[in-house]
Amino acid sequence: DGLQGKPEYKLMEFERYGVRLDQKEAKLDDESSKIKDTLELVVDPSSRNLAELLWRLSLPVSAILLALLAIPISAVNPRIGRSINLIFALLLYVIYNNLVSLAQGWVAQGKLQFPIGLVIVHLALGVVILILFWRRLTLPRPWRWIPKFRRAK
Repeated sequence: DGLQGKPEYKLMEFERYGVRLDQKEAKLDDESSKIKDTLELVVDPSSRNLAELLWRLSLPVSAILLALLAIPISAVNPRIGRSINLIFALLLYVIYNNLVSLAQGWVAQGKLQFPIGLVIVHLALGVVILILFWRRLTLPRPWRWIPKFRRAK
């Protein structure tokens, strides 16, 4: 303890240090959709509840879709290398996850209807997966690239 600018100070020592806190009753936020049961979200279809329901339903669907996505991406072309598929998979996952979060936010704000938000992003990834499967399963046909006038009949 002391005054500013003067060299005289007192030092105090205490046996115990403590801070007094006011006692407040702990309250749960009843409005939070994250703590509600899934059945409660279905019964009370507010925009926040529907957004949380969209997120909960998107998790198992995205797990299945991402597992299916791993099949065509895991095929390696020796000429290209292994890392290009890893970069593509990472980029695709980041875009997909952000689109799911964006759909959840739009449903919470009321800008997007729940069924459309639930289906559109997963359907888009499903189409990408089908295209990747189709590209991996179709054999390249070299005669397709030969011009018609050079092709033997």
